Amino acid sequence: MFGSKISRIEKYVSKDKPNKIIRMLNDRDESTVLAAIDGLGRCRDEDAFNALVPLIHSPSEKVRIATARALGNTGRSKARVHLEHQRRVETSDAVKDAISAALTAVPTSD
Repeated sequence: MFGSKISRIEKYVSKDKPNKIIRMLNDRDESTVLAAIDGLGRCRDEDAFNALVPLIHSPSEKVRIATARALGNTGRSKARVHLEHQRRVETSDAVKDAISAALTAVPTSD
């Protein structure tokens, strides 16, 4: 079952269907959630970006790290404001490192 969810995420990414991936953000399996976050970061749809933004404030450090990477992968300059804000309030060094790395991939303007 786990493998099939990951392959479905990959299929939805290739077809740029983020709404099907967004549903997987509530999966019980953390690996599926992290894969969904990664997949959303590779989608170009506005819904994918909008689903990622609140996840940068998740109580889960793993989710925040995955979200920082995904926001960086979107290549959208508007991800910068969300990443910079979280970096200022973040307490985890691992998340701060992921945010710093993501910011190198985010343009300063579109």
